[in-house]
Amino acid sequence: MLKSQKGSTLIAVMLVFLVLTTLLLVLLAANIGGAKRTETRETDITENLDALAAMKEGVAVTQAFITNNSPTLLTSITTYDTQLKKFMDEENAKNIGYKLKDTTSAPLTAGFTRVLKVTSPPYSQLVYVTATPSFLKYALGSRSNLTMNGSPSIQGDIYSRYSLNISNEALYMNNGVLQSKSTYLPVSKHSPEVTSELFIEEGDLQLCTSGNCYSKTANAYKKTAGWGTLSREKLPIDIHTAFSDKYAPRYAQLDAPFADIDIPGTFLEKARDVGIMLSDFPTAFYDTEEKRNEAKVAHIRDQLAKEAPTYTDSKKLEKPPASPYILYRGDPNINVSSLTVPEDGWLIIDGDANFEDNAQKALDIKGNILITGNLKLTGNLSFDSVIYVLGQTTIKNANIHCYQNSCTTGTIDKDIWKNPAFILMTQGNLDINLVNKFNKTTAGINGYLYTASVADVYGVGSLLNVTGGLFSKDNLTINSFRGNAAEGTPELTFDEKADIEFSRFKIVNNKRLFFEQEDALPKVKQLSAVPDRLEKDN
Repeated sequence: MLKSQKGSTLIAVMLVFLVLTTLLLVLLAANIGGAKRTETRETDITENLDALAAMKEGVAVTQAFITNNSPTLLTSITTYDTQLKKFMDEENAKNIGYKLKDTTSAPLTAGFTRVLKVTSPPYSQLVYVTATPSFLKYALGSRSNLTMNGSPSIQGDIYSRYSLNISNEALYMNNGVLQSKSTYLPVSKHSPEVTSELFIEEGDLQLCTSGNCYSKTANAYKKTAGWGTLSREKLPIDIHTAFSDKYAPRYAQLDAPFADIDIPGTFLEKARDVGIMLSDFPTAFYDTEEKRNEAKVAHIRDQLAKEAPTYTDSKKLEKPPASPYILYRGDPNINVSSLTVPEDGWLIIDGDANFEDNAQKALDIKGNILITGNLKLTGNLSFDSVIYVLGQTTIKNANIHCYQNSCTTGTIDKDIWKNPAFILMTQGNLDINLVNKFNKTTAGINGYLYTASVADVYGVGSLLNVTGGLFSKDNLTINSFRGNAAEGTPELTFDEKADIEFSRFKIVNNKRLFFEQEDALPKVKQLSAVPDRLEKDN
């Protein structure tokens, strides 16, 4: 007998309808929720973009104000603080998306250093305003022409006032004979926090990648016809062709005038600050800057010779008395275990100075030094010093460490500015040679080196790591091979490596600031506004 299935069919249809309706409602709810979430995300993105744009504008406006008003701001601390407060109050009153705040604390408030904070929620960024010489900002730089032959590795900014010359052929001296070796192009590395930048103020970039960039004449090399020119206009796009692989800096424009230094003038000023009243420089006319500086140096030496010395025995320098200055006359060979100049005082050496370890431990030097003659550094040394040299400086077979190996690493917002610093400024030539010759590992030089003359630095047979900076007012030339090197005649024996870590000249500039050395540094007539990295609030 057949049973009627009309009722069960109806139930089945209703169940299917219910399931489909439920699914439709779920999908509809999901779509509505997704639309709301999408709308929320779009709103968040828009707000973030607006905040980032406001941050960029706030930092740029601050930098422009500091740059354009430096002469007025540097008139006095009172004028500085008054004008800075007026600027921030006016900007904050505009309510245009960002706020400015002065977060400077003692002891920085006693000088011209300020720490400003730009905020646009959820972002904030510190801007450090300092009156320090421009050369301290750069890993490598020249106020004349900068040449990089071969494959130096640079982490930090690069500066050249006139031509920047780059080739893949490194020059070197072997047994007194000038030689050359083709290798890779330079490397510009970036840190996680900072992008390395290249600045060419007035000239162009001259480039040779043929490996046949120099021709030898007698014991000198001259450029071949293999060099070409990259104009500054093309550098934003073509800068990568002058560096190895993807390791190229970003080409940028200067945001403030270059603040240069006068070593003889600063020497005179520092001597006067501690009570040695040297007379003003003569006002005679000199047709070249070189002759004028020679006259300044001679004047300081003549004036200082009239002062009675504190010591003539270099052994007594190990424990100098508490005094604004210690005047040593003679040519000391300083190889004591340590030398500490009284805080806020100066050691003045009227003669040539040689600092050398005692073959048992590093020579630790703490304090600021003025030298009228030449300076030679040899062996294992550690410094927390600002040094001015009126003669030339030679660094030979030396490893220069952070003072007592006490430096920490980090960015400028991690108190790295409290680290000890070695800042050397020499009027004469800077000669760095035979540093870790033919080694595969190195300690290197921890410091910032400046010369008012020329500097030629070789990382071909020698292996040189610099943590800090290297800058010349005249021409600066860096030669570097990438790989291992060994003795040979007439040429060295080379084992080239593709790995950029095998560069025999490396320099790292962490863009640190020098708040604690401000009083010892040269006074400059230009403030700089240095932005820290962007932070996002949690």
